[in-house]
Amino acid sequence: MRLYYLTSTKWARVAVSDKRLKLSLFPSVNDPFELLGGALGDRRTRRIFQHVKQTLGERYGLICLSETWRSPVMWAHYGDRHAGVALGFDVPEIAAHPVDYAGKKLKDLLGDKPSLGDLNQETLMKLMSTKAKDWAYERERRVFETLKTAPCDAAGNRFLPFNDDYLALREVLVGASSDWAIADAAKAVEWTKQSVRVARVRPAFDRFEMCIQQREGVTRVLPKR
Repeated sequence: MRLYYLTSTKWARVAVSDKRLKLSLFPSVNDPFELLGGALGDRRTRRIFQHVKQTLGERYGLICLSETWRSPVMWAHYGDRHAGVALGFDVPEIAAHPVDYAGKKLKDLLGDKPSLGDLNQETLMKLMSTKAKDWAYERERRVFETLKTAPCDAAGNRFLPFNDDYLALREVLVGASSDWAIADAAKAVEWTKQSVRVARVRPAFDRFEMCIQQREGVTRVLPKR
């Protein structure tokens, strides 16, 4: 399925050049309720969930992707206020876990006498993929990666490399206010082994969403033979 990673032009250039995305860490994402989607009714339950939050945060990183590039709000929040870039990837649906946007915290995740033994794989995935319904505009899908096996740079950052079978770059959509010229963006992906569409987006004339700017042209970069 086609999913989109919105970022600043600076970091889009780095990602395309290095052919990898930096993994986000649960402790540093912008939602204080990450991994705390369960109802924390009593002290024992709170201790269990705090332990789970720490353990999962140390074990997994994630790539946060969206099902759409058309949302002006997503561009404002994650695309550097429309000066950034949306990178479009083909990702196997089985690896792209949908976020569940809940109106209330999840109940009955643990038994009557809560213990760590109540937390099976399904329950842990619910905790890793549940957010408040206020975030629903993101239409988020998450790709999880074990931090221990992810490639690492000298600063300790972990990455998920581009891969034609798992994280295949297929689109580079340059923001309306980005200074990245279409020709330069196309040149940056000449290494591709699959076709990549490169275009600029703009506000649509007849609806509240972003669309492709045809005037500047759409470039399709093909693999070199």
